[in-house]
Amino acid sequence: MYASFHGVTINATSRFVLTYDFDRCSGNFSNRKYLYVDTTRAWCGGAAISPNSRYLYVAFTNFVFQYDLFANNIEATKDTVLVRDFTKNPGSSAFFQAQLAPDGKIYISTQNTTTYYHVINFPDKKGDSCMAVQAGFYVKTL
Repeated sequence: MYASFHGVTINATSRFVLTYDFDRCSGNFSNRKYLYVDTTRAWCGGAAISPNSRYLYVAFTNFVFQYDLFANNIEATKDTVLVRDFTKNPGSSAFFQAQLAPDGKIYISTQNTTTYYHVINFPDKKGDSCMAVQAGFYVKTL
């Protein structure tokens, strides 16, 4: 699977994520799907897919949502797995770009300089079982 976050506003309240099936042998993308996401409370974001290709994580300024890509109605599976706690690195701990790492976890950056990334420890698990943690990974600076 492949996901692409699009910050271009479709209308006054929505942005979207495109998901595709990806054939790693041929390099071909197929089965494009649009997932419209509510951004009335946010202005930036990113997306990443779990290692088992089942769950899509969409990160917005103050929220991280999980969607089940195996469901018939993907939008109906939206589950909030992380809500921004403003007491942790206030002003610089917003949720931004998301990336699946070689260790199987998903790391989420911020828009500003910070010494922490957010982390989804078990992205193959549903809902709160994925153990999403704000400021859960310390980034050592030199």
